[in-house]
Order: sequence, then C-alpha cells, then structure tokens
Amino acid sequence: SGFIGVQVCKQLQAQGAIVRASTRSTGVGKQLERLKLAQEVHVGDLRDQKLIKGIATDCDAVVHLAHDQHTHTKTTWEVSVNGTANLLAEIANSSSVANIAFASSMSVYGYQLHNTGLFDPINEMTDLQPFGDPFSDAKIATERLLLERAEVGGASVTILRMPAVYGIGSKGWTKQYITNARKGRLRAFGTGDYCLRYLHVDSAVAAFMYSLQAQRTGVYNVYDGVTTLNRFLQHYGDLFDPPVPVGHIPLWLVKGMFTVHSWLPGSTINPASLLAMTEPMSDAKLVPCTSIRTDLGWAPRAELEVAMRDIKRHYLDPAPPAPPAPPTAASESPPSGSTQ
Repeated sequence: SGFIGVQVCKQLQAQGAIVRASTRSTGVGKQLERLKLAQEVHVGDLRDQKLIKGIATDCDAVVHLAHDQHTHTKTTWEVSVNGTANLLAEIANSSSVANIAFASSMSVYGYQLHNTGLFDPINEMTDLQPFGDPFSDAKIATERLLLERAEVGGASVTILRMPAVYGIGSKGWTKQYITNARKGRLRAFGTGDYCLRYLHVDSAVAAFMYSLQAQRTGVYNVYDGVTTLNRFLQHYGDLFDPPVPVGHIPLWLVKGMFTVHSWLPGSTINPASLLAMTEPMSDAKLVPCTSIRTDLGWAPRAELEVAMRDIKRHYLDPAPPAPPAPPTAASESPPSGSTQ
C-alpha cells in the first residue's frame, strides 16, 4: 500500500514474482494496474474481514505495510492492530505463507530515548514501552502481535524498524520539503539539532527483499545514516540557487500547537509525539543498525548526497527540449509554380 508498497511491487515484479497487491486507496490500485506492477490488485480495508477473505491463499510471503497515521486515533489502532489480527487469521488459513515482513518504525523507541540513562543500550532487544503517541503505540502493539504469532509456529516474521523514508515519490520527506523550500518556508522545530535517521526508498525496498529471502524471525533497525534535522533539511535548501536557509519554529510554540491539536477528538498528534521527534544527538544514544547487515546481508543502496542530486534532476531541473516535429506532407510539397 502507498509509496513504499508500489516500489516493493515493482522490485518483486523485476525478480519474477507473481504479486497480489492489496491497498485501501483506489488511486494506488489504479496506479498498480496501469503500470502492471501486480497480477492481482485488491482494493479493500484490513478491518473488513469479508473484503480480505482469501487474500493470503497460495501466497509464499506477505509484505505488510498497512497503517493509518493521520485519520483518527481509533482508526490508527483499528487499521494497525485489529487489521493485522485479521490478516494473521487469513494467513493461518493458508498453509503456503512462509514469511511475513512488516514495516515498523524507529519511533517505537520514543520512551526509551528520553527515559533511560545516557549510556544504557537501546537496540532491537530493548523492552518497548508505549508512551502516548498513537502512531508509535500502535506499531509497538502490532509488533507484539506478530511476534506472538511467530512463537506459535508457521510463518517466520521479520520486523523492519524504519525511520523517515525519502526519495523520489515520497510526499512527506521529499515533495513537501521541496514545496516548502520553493516558498522560502523550510522550517525545523526548536533548534533543529535533533537526531534524524534517514532511509532512501531503494534501501527500504532492499530490506524487504532480503527479509523475504532469509525467511528468518527477527527485529531489525534499518537506516542509511544519521544526521540532524537541520542538516537534512538544508540538503533540500541547497537544491535551489541561491540556497534556501533553514528557519526555526520555537519548541515552546510547537509544544503548544501539539497540545491544542490533542484537544481535537481522535487527534493522532499530542505532546507525546514530540518524544519520537526530538531525540538528543548523542553518540552514546545512537540506536545501532548492525544486525540487519550481519544477519541478512543488507547494505544501504543510496548515499544522501547522490540521492539529492537525483531528486534535483527529477523535481527541479528543466525538462529537455522536445525534439523537432517531423515534417508534414504539406511541408514536404514544393512551393506553387516550382518544378521537381
């Protein structure tokens, strides 16, 4: 489903897989059909058991990216947790599924990053604690549900904890920043000197491919690199001539906005959400990304600077001039009164 899902389908097709895609978005469904990225396309909702009945029949593996982050707190939980329970029920009815690869988030560490000692290790084995952010808490609960399923036996479960995924096609982490920079409104909250891990979409897709090949139960952090929010945003500002500087919104104002937003019924944003967004930049706290390299053989697929040049060519560089139109029959005929 969505931005990463389309790219996963494209890579699976390239490797000769038969793809059955499921999405809640009619637009994404039409895109998959138009680009012929799946042999079957189902438009439905994981919360509806009738609509997804038989979705896993004869499947060898399942890539699970479904989530709802912006609609409503209740919807976020229902899609992530209840929807996953429905999916697992369908998988249980299909004896063919050998591996489930799930897209989680590094935001699940939000509580630990602010409530543990400076040198206490934080890694894939850390006991996660819900901390009030609807998105992160739903991811934590979904991880637990999947791992409980793996303990029972049957399909292996690979959980990929990913940070911000950027690249051509990314709305939140590429298109939006280019739009903001074009308007001169490139903004970071607070000082902007917060830790930001980033992952290119090609690297994310590769992580799913390695997970499907390994068929191994495990939890893995996956990211290309670490920088600060300021530096990441400035890469987008530097795509313009002259470069667009990064401005800042006072953190007290951001907290106030999040507090007011939390008063809205079903809001998916509240002050706890800042815990996952304002990680201190400290070498002692850097969550490692080594297990996926040693266990699965994964490695980043794009360097940030190179990826930004590709983004600039795609979104900002002028399109090449159209080739001249071929001569028409009228233009090829001799002028009146001439001889051939």
